[in-house]
Amino acid sequence: MQQDRSSELELDKMLGEGSFGQVFRAVHRATGAVVAVKVVPNQEGDEEADKIMGEIDILSKCNSPFIVGYFECFVTPPKKKMENGEMWIVMELCDGGSISDLIEAAGGRGSFAMPEEAIRAACAGCVLGLEYLHKKEICHRDIKCGNVLLTNDGHVKLADFGVSAELTNTINKRKTVVGSPFWIAPEVIKEAH
Repeated sequence: MQQDRSSELELDKMLGEGSFGQVFRAVHRATGAVVAVKVVPNQEGDEEADKIMGEIDILSKCNSPFIVGYFECFVTPPKKKMENGEMWIVMELCDGGSISDLIEAAGGRGSFAMPEEAIRAACAGCVLGLEYLHKKEICHRDIKCGNVLLTNDGHVKLADFGVSAELTNTINKRKTVVGSPFWIAPEVIKEAH
């Protein structure tokens, strides 16, 4: 973790909000580079903080065109006494949004028909991202439309490693049930082998 560098970044519009915090579009003042910044309330010692640190650890080990890029992480000082600072995770901006954003912008489920070649490209990007992770013995465990991001030039990248795990003990890890309930296979929920 690096020292506070928040003054070097100018937060722009909020791109999304999740269970851990908010994601902003940001500009690096010195270079003009556009990045995404996940701002998370700093809560040392709790389960959420452990998940965030696990996500950072996994992202920092990845270097693939199919995984969202990670640049740095730092904690800002508290704005008021008796408050914690914020953790800023600086990542590659995927300015095309997520597959969920694409579906919603087109009218939602049921009214959106993605061309077959676009579906093929999105699926290929996901599979190549998963192949990369699995070769590094990392299991994503939360593949869904909201975690599949697009760049403006059409590249597909996997994101959100909050429930990912490194497979050091395969037998124990594969029996762990985590993820988004609507996206989990029924046999996994039933804990069938």
